[in-house]
Amino acid sequence: MTVPTAGPKQWFFDAWSVIYDLPLVQRATYRPVHDAVLQTLAARPAVRVLDVGCGTGQLAARIKRERPATDVVGCDFSAGMLSRAAGRCHQVRWIRGDAGRLPFNDGTFDVVTSTEAFHWFPDQDAVLREAYRVLTPEGAEVTWSPWSLSARRRGNL
Repeated sequence: MTVPTAGPKQWFFDAWSVIYDLPLVQRATYRPVHDAVLQTLAARPAVRVLDVGCGTGQLAARIKRERPATDVVGCDFSAGMLSRAAGRCHQVRWIRGDAGRLPFNDGTFDVVTSTEAFHWFPDQDAVLREAYRVLTPEGAEVTWSPWSLSARRRGNL
């Protein structure tokens, strides 16, 4: 696996990880988006979910908690975010990686989700290509963000 090197944005996310989990930040920014993702996932028989740009693991841990049979993987390039995520839930696999070069085999996941991260990716087309690459043929990519709100099925770009 290629571990991303620290870039101009990585320091920001390492620092942001310190306040990311504050209840006010979560309630105002992340909880409504996570609720929407969970509602969308409720209609899918997904057993393998990848959360790209998982941050401190709030959504990935919640998916695992609400869907215990689901294999959940959280992926982020920030060591600070992943450090906090690892302390949150031991049943989720936490992987450090670049969204534009995901460290997973083709067809590994039923669902790829990204909340509040997609707008930070400099090459969004590459990230979408990678999301579709790691999806099963029947998989769905779900992205919920105020900056890029979409729910796409494979082939409907």
